[in-house]
Amino acid sequence: MVSQCGIKANPINVDAIRNMAKPSNKKDVMKLTGMMAAHKHFISKLGEKDMPFFKILKKVDKFEWDDETNKALKALKAFLTTPPVMTAPADQETLYLYISTMMHVVSTVLVVEHQEPSHTHMVHQLVYYVSEVLSDSKICYSQVHKLLYAVLISSRKLHH
Repeated sequence: MVSQCGIKANPINVDAIRNMAKPSNKKDVMKLTGMMAAHKHFISKLGEKDMPFFKILKKVDKFEWDDETNKALKALKAFLTTPPVMTAPADQETLYLYISTMMHVVSTVLVVEHQEPSHTHMVHQLVYYVSEVLSDSKICYSQVHKLLYAVLISSRKLHH
């Protein structure tokens, strides 16, 4: 939702995830990952946060909700109770792109610096997130290639 304060995730959609009961089957996990995908621009390092849920979906024999996935769900709900406010950059402001690579995920965040009256240093304000879970072939990339890939997907998403 866009307002004078910045860009925020729709609170109705966020509440749907926050009040969601623990998934009891694969279909419920698919619903959860779908809701998370709808908020991908508001959830930092989404691929890292939803990796335990995708591991459940990959299992072919039976559905098993374990401690790792329970912790991931609780962490997601905690993160959504205090979502970051995104801001639109003003003309001629310098944008900074931070890149993060993990074994299975690449993420970038675009920020702008603002001087806040209550802070002595410049404060980074979030502008945009880009995150992608790597396919099996891309997991084998070297660290440098993963960094370059993160820049590539960011430039495609942020071409405007």
